[in-house]
Amino acid sequence: MDAQIWLNQTITTNQREDIQKLLISIPRKQNDYFHLNFYRDFTKYYLPNSLNGELDLSTFPNLTHLIIEYQGLTSLNLESNQQLEDIDTSNNLLQTITFPRTTNHLKRVYVPNNNLRPRDLTVFANYPHLEYLILGTNDNSRIQQDIYNQWQGSLSPLGKSNWIERIRY
Repeated sequence: MDAQIWLNQTITTNQREDIQKLLISIPRKQNDYFHLNFYRDFTKYYLPNSLNGELDLSTFPNLTHLIIEYQGLTSLNLESNQQLEDIDTSNNLLQTITFPRTTNHLKRVYVPNNNLRPRDLTVFANYPHLEYLILGTNDNSRIQQDIYNQWQGSLSPLGKSNWIERIRY
C-alpha cells in the first residue's frame, strides 16, 4: 500500500494537528501487554498490509514521538517536525530519512535494520540533547541480502551533543 496515499486517506489534516504520538506497526496479539500499556497514549495504526514508498509527515506540527516499524518505507521526511523527541523507524527499508533541521527536543533516534544509503553523522550535529543514537543493522538475514544501514566517518560531529548515553552504529 502506498504510504502517502494511506496517510492522506486515513488521517485528516485537522486530526494531524492534534497527534503528538504516532505508532504505525504490524498487527499485535490482543494480549501484547507491552504494546497495550506502554503505548497507550499513542495514536496507533496496526496495519495488516505494509506501507511502501515515501512518507512525508510535515503536516504533523505537534508530533513528539514517532514509531513506524516493520513497514516497507523507502523514504521518510521529518524535516518540519521540530517538536520530535523520539524517532523509531526500525525494520523498514528506508534508504533516506530527512531529519528535522535543528531541534532542542530530539533525545532518541532509533533507526536500525533499514537500508540507509552512505552518509556521515553530521546530520545529528544540531541535536544538543541527543541521548540515544541507534543506527546499525543487527539482522543477519538483511545483511546477507545487502539490506543494511551504511554510516561512515567519525563520531566527531556529535561533539555538541553533551547528553549522549548510548551510541550503536
